[in-house]
Amino acid sequence: MVSGVVALNSTFPLVVGQKVKFACTLSGNVGTLRTYLDGVAGATFAFAGTSQTITTPQILLGGFAAASYYTGQIHSVRLFSQELSPEEVLQYATNNVYSYRSRASIALQMRNVDHQALQTLDTSGNSRHGVFSATPPTKISGLHGYTLPGVNQYFTSTLNGAFNTPEISFALEFTANYACDDGADHLLWDTSAAARSFCYKTNGNLLYIQHNGVYILAIPAATYRPFWQGKGRNTLFVSLKSGKNNAWLNDGWILQNNAVAWAAGDPATFYLGISNGGALPHPGTMGRFASWPQALTTVQIFDLLALWQKIASEA
Repeated sequence: MVSGVVALNSTFPLVVGQKVKFACTLSGNVGTLRTYLDGVAGATFAFAGTSQTITTPQILLGGFAAASYYTGQIHSVRLFSQELSPEEVLQYATNNVYSYRSRASIALQMRNVDHQALQTLDTSGNSRHGVFSATPPTKISGLHGYTLPGVNQYFTSTLNGAFNTPEISFALEFTANYACDDGADHLLWDTSAAARSFCYKTNGNLLYIQHNGVYILAIPAATYRPFWQGKGRNTLFVSLKSGKNNAWLNDGWILQNNAVAWAAGDPATFYLGISNGGALPHPGTMGRFASWPQALTTVQIFDLLALWQKIASEA
C-alpha cells in the first residue's frame, strides 16, 4: 500500500447534499496522482509516497485522525490493485462497467439447455449458432461445455459481419489436455481465409494472435505459463482496438497495450477448436465462447472473469 497526503483544496467545489463520485488514481510510489469527479478529470498532483504494509486489519473510512471526521454519507468504496484508465473511471461514474454483458455479438454458452442435436445455441440473440462438425463433440453431462478429443470435432458458425467492427473482444473458457510447452500446434479459434483472425498455441509454444489478417503478437510461453492452468479451467480474453491491443489468461495480463494497428475486416466463417483447413485440433474441452463489438477494459474483463467463475462453480 502507498501512503501519502495530497491537499485537494478547492479543486472540487462540492454542493451540500448532492451525491458525487470521486476517484483518484496513482501508479507506483512516485508519480502523478490524478483526480476525477463524476468521471471528469480534475487536477493532477506530483506525488511521492512510501510503500507500507498494513499491519492492522482495517482501513479507516470517514476519518483521518482523532479530530478529523467526515460529515455526510458514504455509499460505496472500491480499491483496485492497479491504476484505472480515464475510460475505466468514467465507466464506473456512469454505471457503464456492466453494460457490455448484454451487447455480445456471439455468445455460445454451451449449457445443457442450449444444446440441440446439430448445434449449440447462440444466446446473444444474433442467431450465430455453433454448428457441430459431422462427428459432433461430446456434451459434458450436467456441465457447461463439450469434450473435443483432438481429432476432427469442432464448432463452426456463419459470422454475418460479427467481426467487421473497429474494435472487438473475445473470451474463451477451455481446458487443455496438453501442456503449454508440449511443442505442438493447437488451434483455439480461427476464421475463413479472407481477413483471417485466429488464436493458437504454436509448436514453438507461442500463443499467436492474428486479427483481420494482421499479426498482433506471438506471446512467449515464459509470459503466459505462470497463468496457464494445465488441465484445469482456463479463460482467455483478447481485447483489440487498433493501436491498443490487450490479452489476459485467467488473471494474468499477458499482452499489455500492444501498439499494432489493424483495420476492420469481414471473415465469413468462424471455427472453434480447429483450423479453417481442418487441421491443428484442440484436445480438451470448450466451456463457452463470446465476442463483443467493443474493446473491453480491464475492469470489464475482471468482472467477466468473476461472472464466469461463479457460473462454473454452480454447474
